[in-house]
Amino acid sequence: MELIKTPYRIRCEMGVCKNVASHTVMLSRCGVKSRIHICDDCMKELYALIGQTLKEQGETPPDTTLKKRKGKKNAE
Repeated sequence: MELIKTPYRIRCEMGVCKNVASHTVMLSRCGVKSRIHICDDCMKELYALIGQTLKEQGETPPDTTLKKRKGKKNAE
C-alpha cells in the first residue's frame, strides 16, 4: 500500500464528499478499483478515527515504540 500526491483533478471518493482529491491510496492489487482518491479533510478525519481505534485496542503505531537501550547503566 502506498500514499501519493494525486496528479489528477478528481473528486474525493469517501462517501458523499464533493471536494477535490489531493492524495491517492494505491493498493497492492491491480485493476480499476486499485486506487482510492481522498481529499485533505477526509484524510484528517480518517486519521483521527484510526488513531482512536488503535488507542482503544491498546496498540501503538510502529514509529512511536521505544526500544530498550543496550549498554551499561550509570552507577551512582
